[in-house]
Amino acid sequence: MTHTARLATPLTLARTGGALYLLIAVAGGFAIGYLPTILSVPGDAVATALTIADNMELARLGIFAEIMVLLAEIGLTAILYELLTPVSAFWARTAAWSRLLMVAIQGVNIALSGLALNLIGAATSPADVAETTDLLLRLRDTGVDLWGLFFAMHLAILGSLVFASGYLSKILGAAIALGSLGYLFDSLATLVLPGNDIVGLVAMVFLGVSMVGEIGFTFYLLIRGLDEKAYAAITA
Repeated sequence: MTHTARLATPLTLARTGGALYLLIAVAGGFAIGYLPTILSVPGDAVATALTIADNMELARLGIFAEIMVLLAEIGLTAILYELLTPVSAFWARTAAWSRLLMVAIQGVNIALSGLALNLIGAATSPADVAETTDLLLRLRDTGVDLWGLFFAMHLAILGSLVFASGYLSKILGAAIALGSLGYLFDSLATLVLPGNDIVGLVAMVFLGVSMVGEIGFTFYLLIRGLDEKAYAAITA
């Protein structure tokens, strides 16, 4: 019983959340940030299909990484909800639902990627299924822009709760909340205002702020965890 209680302490939860954040950053950076630069040939569906066929093991590794992100996201969402409920149960719940909706879309994206890879792997020639797989991959890309909207909402609330908590970093909370605009404008730049240079520039600036906030928060949770005395005071 003592062992179970120790595993559930706020400090342990915070550090576990930091570890999950780090896993998401590494696996997500590989699958969503790096792999598309290797496997995708912009504007050429046939070349993309051929490239994927030539790097099938790498592409499947990317899907595995995305699955790890998906599972880590669920665990992290539960931890953040638990840690931030003392600040505001309503807004902690809203932040959790926003992130879970993002996760649901990510699950659909994984299914689209898996279907595209299976079609390419089973085809006599990857060029024969290039148009179909290109459509699937375009739908996946649209899904990324869509989950960015829910993630923007999550970050805005998360950052505000972290800032107001008194037991987590106010500076990082402010950076996370402000950085949420990066995901919002990035998604709008693609879904609503494609080719708008001003919106794209604003998105880049705030995405930079978000990156600083999220990376900082990751290591804050891993190293500092939280202020246990302040947490105990607010939950007393």
